[in-house]
Amino acid sequence: MISSLTVTPGVRAASAAFTAPLTGAPNRGVQLEGQPVQSGAQGPSADFQVITPDYFRAMGITLVRGRGFTEADGPTAPRVVIISQTFADRYFPGTDPIGRTVSFGDDLHHEIVGIAADARYRTLEQPADPTFYIPFDQNDERWPFLSFLVWADASPSAVIGAIRAAVRDADPNQPIARIRTFDELLASGLAPRRFNTLLVGLFAITALLLAAVGTFGVMAFSVASRTRELGVRSALGATPAELRHLVLGQGAWVGGLAVAIGLGAAWLTTRGMASMLYEVKPADPATYGAVAVVLCLVALFATWLPARTATRVDPINALREP
Repeated sequence: MISSLTVTPGVRAASAAFTAPLTGAPNRGVQLEGQPVQSGAQGPSADFQVITPDYFRAMGITLVRGRGFTEADGPTAPRVVIISQTFADRYFPGTDPIGRTVSFGDDLHHEIVGIAADARYRTLEQPADPTFYIPFDQNDERWPFLSFLVWADASPSAVIGAIRAAVRDADPNQPIARIRTFDELLASGLAPRRFNTLLVGLFAITALLLAAVGTFGVMAFSVASRTRELGVRSALGATPAELRHLVLGQGAWVGGLAVAIGLGAAWLTTRGMASMLYEVKPADPATYGAVAVVLCLVALFATWLPARTATRVDPINALREP
């Protein structure tokens, strides 16, 4: 089946594996050469994949060290395994794992021949789990699922048709659970985060609008309550520009104080949102700076209209008010 897919026009590489990235992976305990497990202690464990030789190329996964699998890694050949970078860092820290042995199942010993870059099989937010890969032809166990992965330049519809035809030729009675592109996998994996981001964004915009309306109301009330003062200042020679600067300065002071208090409160409370962030720290300086600038601009804009009103105060009418 894989060979029929690789000759399909527009297909660069095709492979088979238990699962694809972001769709989960089976996990099992392993025994490592030179690292005996103490009685009663929980031994190391890792995700694992049974793959065909072209898997890493089809997935765009870099082989960091060693070699990949070939057609020569068949049932009668010496058993081999490729481990992920996280597997090597966690279970073979400071040593060279190439040539060491990983054992699992019915005491099956596989020699490590390569180290592959990490791949996330569960979520994008969490670091990659330790993973090891064994050749498809050296797998003695049977699992009730298998995924076919294709890297193609052709349109998804053309590739999907080729996949269905290849499965039908291999086994007409074999059902296909579903076919998805990696864009769809990414969209599905990011959907909860996108919804949360949209929801938080809507709340943030609402809060920003409320802050602007509140600032405008406070400054408008302040200007109205200072009508006599502004009239006196105008009668004594204050220019419209000076009156605007007076009101805007008060608005900037109030806005700056509010932003400072808000940033302090955010610093204390945003740590609870760490689980909703991806590759962004809760105390990200750029984010705090951008928010402070936006809020200050909103405060100044909300103060600008009352400042314009202040410049139109008639000194005579202002002095007549009680």
